[in-house]
Amino acid sequence: MAILLWEKRFEQGIPEFDGHHRHLVELLNEVYRSAIEAAGPETLKRVTQELREYTEYHFSAEERAMVASGYPGLAEHREEHRKFEEMATAFWHELAAGGDISVDLLSFLGNWLFDHILMVDAEFCSTLPKGEQS
Repeated sequence: MAILLWEKRFEQGIPEFDGHHRHLVELLNEVYRSAIEAAGPETLKRVTQELREYTEYHFSAEERAMVASGYPGLAEHREEHRKFEEMATAFWHELAAGGDISVDLLSFLGNWLFDHILMVDAEFCSTLPKGEQS
């Protein structure tokens, strides 16, 4: 069961970032499966924390590549990353406080990731030579 299925169209031709995006989709789906299967709170906190940590890692890598390439949309792109981090952190805090999983929040995160990869990241990645690693 998945909230977001990986599709070939998500690939931007930058192997490092394509791998990161695929892993983020897998982690989001793991959180979703854990919620649907009514996994215990410790499992949900663990997989949500993993999603948060990997997101930070990925965003940092993208932002380093933007700085190195002189990407003019860095500030706007960085703000998009912060929005996602805020939502993922809010989600984790809700779980840590004993709250229930919000399907709306999971849907938001899935939609955000979908839109971000296909639009915002696609714009940045189009400025890099295909196959480039940072």
